[in-house]
Amino acid sequence: MDRGRLVDPYSEALARVAMEVAAAAGDAARLRQEWLRCLRLVDEVDPGGLPSSATERLYAELRRRLPGPDTPDAGDDWAPGARAAAGNR
Repeated sequence: MDRGRLVDPYSEALARVAMEVAAAAGDAARLRQEWLRCLRLVDEVDPGGLPSSATERLYAELRRRLPGPDTPDAGDDWAPGARAAAGNR
């Protein structure tokens, strides 16, 4: 994955794979890190933009499966759609 990121650091496909790997390992913190990285990279390319709906859906589904502080009811302001709902802060 790291080699792929060297070739295409802005690839959402690689971001989705990284999120799936983190979830498969049961690593909620890593899943969140990968999501935040994806948000940051999308914002670099398209200021105020959001990841694709496919990436948002994947993150939402994966975080629902994992226990820990990054659950849907934990008030996560980085949840899919949260930035859009909050006026793209």
